[in-house]
Amino acid sequence: MPSLFEYVREQFPIKLQADKVSNGVRTAPDGSKRNLSENRPVAECERIVAEVVLKPTVGNHRHIRFFGFDQPRVNEFGACLDLAARMLAEAQRHVGLHTWPGKTNFESAFGSRAWHGMSTTRKAGLARGNANAESGFASRSAYVRTKIDQMIADLASESWMIYKSYEAGDAAALKGGRGGYLMAIGPGFPRGALGHFHAGVLVHEVGHNLGLADVCGTCHRLLLDGAHFTPYADANIPQCSSNNTHGPLLAAGGHFIGSKQTTRLAEHHKNATVYNTDSYRWYCYAFFKNEVASGIAEHKRLLPA
Repeated sequence: MPSLFEYVREQFPIKLQADKVSNGVRTAPDGSKRNLSENRPVAECERIVAEVVLKPTVGNHRHIRFFGFDQPRVNEFGACLDLAARMLAEAQRHVGLHTWPGKTNFESAFGSRAWHGMSTTRKAGLARGNANAESGFASRSAYVRTKIDQMIADLASESWMIYKSYEAGDAAALKGGRGGYLMAIGPGFPRGALGHFHAGVLVHEVGHNLGLADVCGTCHRLLLDGAHFTPYADANIPQCSSNNTHGPLLAAGGHFIGSKQTTRLAEHHKNATVYNTDSYRWYCYAFFKNEVASGIAEHKRLLPA
């Protein structure tokens, strides 16, 4: 028979998750403290953990574990994750589309295609003797297509735990960094019934789990000033070093977050867009404008006066 501590460590191999669950099961429903080192039958360990770790009972994300929420709220988040997957699938269908004149949703989020053979990235590649050099647009399209595939697959992972945070600054936040599979939902999460607007926030955090960054005007000068597209491996995408300092004010070197700033990034620094996780959120939103607008309006209506 394992101890409760051993059982939790086996079921939750990611330490931050195991620590949360251990703290959660330490206190029994009657308020007494459990001995985590006491050996127990596996069935008893399962029952104890099931008191604090829940899964959605409906939908396509019944594999994802939740901590700190009641079952109705867990089911709402499960449905929201289903929406996120649907949004990603719709966005995936339109990757790389371009028109002239005007811009497609993809071009608005990740930069326009250069016409008449004017791609500086392709010209630079040809000048180096690469007869198969791609344009920056083609390279960005390939990267985004792969990244969205990874996001869709990541949502199918059983490694995820989403927990309720009481930290005032938490809306949705990835804890433990890339590959940590631990998402906090806190008091700052958008208000209102969970819908497409909320699902995009979850897409943003899944992007962080895959290594995407909040592109920052101070920390990402190489990305922002690059004339040509440069591919980065997930582990090598630069991350902002001072989120609390830079986040609130873009003029002070903050993040390209929100519709206006992600559009600005695409217009002026298109080669950085594919590494900016909020660009994926707003790209997904573009195919569900009415639903997102309704969610934003409801969120604003429910904010404290």
